[in-house]
Amino acid sequence: MKSGALTAAYDSNIHTEAAGRFRDFLRQNSAGENRYLCGHNIVHHDAKYIAQEMREAGINGLIDTLYLSPLCFPSKPYHALLKDDKLQADELNNPLNDCKKAMELFYDEVNAFRNMHPLQREIYASLLCRREEFRGFFSYVGFTPDLHKNTAESIRSLYRHNICGNCDLEGLIARFPVELAYVLAVISAQDTTSMTLGWVIRNFPNVSYVIKKLCNTLCYQKCPYCQDKLDIHKRLKQIFGYDDFRKFEGENLQERAAQAAVDHKSVIHQQSFKNF
Repeated sequence: MKSGALTAAYDSNIHTEAAGRFRDFLRQNSAGENRYLCGHNIVHHDAKYIAQEMREAGINGLIDTLYLSPLCFPSKPYHALLKDDKLQADELNNPLNDCKKAMELFYDEVNAFRNMHPLQREIYASLLCRREEFRGFFSYVGFTPDLHKNTAESIRSLYRHNICGNCDLEGLIARFPVELAYVLAVISAQDTTSMTLGWVIRNFPNVSYVIKKLCNTLCYQKCPYCQDKLDIHKRLKQIFGYDDFRKFEGENLQERAAQAAVDHKSVIHQQSFKNF
């Protein structure tokens, strides 16, 4: 096993294939009651190969920059670290260089988190602080969610113009906390071209279900969001500038198709088969 590591102070590093040297490095460069090891995809990849060394060095927390990235940078999340060293050298892999890049990304993520809206930080911490992929980060930044706050009400308050006011947030929080956090991050992005990353959808396929429930399901109770975003006539005017849908031989086929899409029903007009 070839390992690379460096301290948070960036003044000490190691590049070795010897597990013992790696363990000793961790011992020498980690101090205090809470000791963390940070990496890109470390929770579900690297950690299983260095579990013994971490235990012997007293590491009790992992920080994974991969899973934090879509939350902190929803407009341009980092999936893979830029391996510019591979453009300059023949070496297939440079774990130490990867560590340096992960550390730089980590500090960017800490700053991004601290610059978030206070309520957004509360929401993320409440949804994610018990998950292995995020627990170490919230511990490191010393952010503990306020257990007296209602997370669903906090989401409704912060995202009241961007989600259905009557969606079942309590159910989504209980069943899909990670998916909900990633969807809220995309909704928060100022860049309208932002989208959920492919690896997020592969690892958390219910992201699509959460988006559907939050943003694409008409509540029929006339909440402000649904009246504005899911009213087909209002959106026709806002997007295309038309007052009415086009008719086909006197029938409102286009309007019916648009409404069927909003209602998550088949867009095929069944009466079109009446002559067959």
